[in-house]
Amino acid sequence: MKKTRYPVMNMGTVSILTIFIILCMVTFATLTYISTRKDASFADQLAERTIAYYTASGEAHRRIAKIDGELRQAWEDGTWQDTQKTYEFSVPVEEGRELYVALEACNPDQEDGSFFRILQFREVSTEEWDGDTSLPVLQP
Repeated sequence: MKKTRYPVMNMGTVSILTIFIILCMVTFATLTYISTRKDASFADQLAERTIAYYTASGEAHRRIAKIDGELRQAWEDGTWQDTQKTYEFSVPVEEGRELYVALEACNPDQEDGSFFRILQFREVSTEEWDGDTSLPVLQP
């Protein structure tokens, strides 16, 4: 009976290949985990900003409804001529941002029955912008 001998080289190649595959899998798993954490952090920041915007938007709509009620009351009382013609206010969204709203009172007979027209409803930055993004690469 003849014994079959396996070359030593084949067993070493398989072991090295197995270790290489395991290292690749660990590397890809680590990269996936880091990417997922970063995406989750970005999603949380985006959710916080969206909630802050819609909270400010809700407050702005409550103020608009109050102004609409005042204008409606003035129209019914006959004191329409004494009312303020433009309304402007800002609602803070978060640090450095606010929601700016500008309204104009209008005669409901001339418009579609509403007492005001929205001139502006936009988010503005309250921080001063510094546009200097130069890098001192070469010093004179």
